[in-house]
Amino acid sequence: MLAKKIALWFALVLLAQAGFAQTLENTSTAQKAIEQFSQQAQEAAKSRDHKLAMLCYKKIFDLDPSRTGIFDTIVKMYYDAKNYDQALEAYHEKIQKIEPTEKDYFYMGNCHMQLKNFPMADSMYAKVNELNPTYAIGWYTRARINVALDTDNERKTMAKPFYQKYLELVEPTFDKTDVATKRNVLTAYAYLVEYYAAPGESQDLGRAREYLKKIEGVDPESYKPIVCGGPRKD
Repeated sequence: MLAKKIALWFALVLLAQAGFAQTLENTSTAQKAIEQFSQQAQEAAKSRDHKLAMLCYKKIFDLDPSRTGIFDTIVKMYYDAKNYDQALEAYHEKIQKIEPTEKDYFYMGNCHMQLKNFPMADSMYAKVNELNPTYAIGWYTRARINVALDTDNERKTMAKPFYQKYLELVEPTFDKTDVATKRNVLTAYAYLVEYYAAPGESQDLGRAREYLKKIEGVDPESYKPIVCGGPRKD
């Protein structure tokens, strides 16, 4: 394995020095090189030598620029290894060459969330919402990001429109949803209870009670039979 790695490093250096620019259209040598780089990249990735794997993958792209999926492979390698900085770097290189997709924005947002870079995560998920406005979990994730962004806001209001949009999308088919979705719905309801129960201009105890009743409908154990804003008087 070590001998193979040394040989490949040497080949990479030679190719770089020679300015290797042959393509699949004009030589069978390029095809053989692609097969070699692909095999070595996979072996390097398995042994967690991500730098070597990345160099091999990029050489494949140099030889055949139509293989844009190479960048997805590089991103997945780093993302699975929880190396989110490198995954983002690969994404940035990808989107300079190819128009980013909803999936790209989704994973870039996830990388930024893992790095606790919430403003950038929010901007990435805003693009997810824009490209796929009926993707419910996109709105839920945006709500969670805004909860994190809202730490300096005494009223804690930034996530409200995103939770509301999420509920708008999932409530019509709620009876058919899975356990994870029901858990997310409970989180959204609890947030809106707190929002409408809090003192201030937006206080609406009637709406807070409505969301409490909705929590009771989903999970009776979570329901607290109180009047928001204070204990029962009756």
